[in-house]
Amino acid sequence: MNTENYYPITFEGDEFLVVNNGTAPTPCKITVIPQVDIVVLTIEGVSEKPITTSHLNVGDVLVIDGENRNVTINDIPAFKQYGGWEFPKLKPGENKIKVSNGAQTQLSVEFNARYI
Repeated sequence: MNTENYYPITFEGDEFLVVNNGTAPTPCKITVIPQVDIVVLTIEGVSEKPITTSHLNVGDVLVIDGENRNVTINDIPAFKQYGGWEFPKLKPGENKIKVSNGAQTQLSVEFNARYI
């Protein structure tokens, strides 16, 4: 299985682009490691409505896995801290993603392009 990884993401402000070279929307896995304590983290551009998570501490490893529909912090289920109507996915082409406190996080995006 060929996984397209974007790691680590370099932010210009709180936004970056991820390119899905596939021809169909594809679920993605987002990993966030905060460099400061974060009360609320918001991710836009990977779902119809923004995704939010809360109460992240320095060094926590937040994984929002759209492929397996799972949310963990430090390998512990964290659905109580997840606020989203759906799991993250990338549309074909360029995806402009905005992350609150983006410059204060280490972030990766992983996905397998899908084709119709």
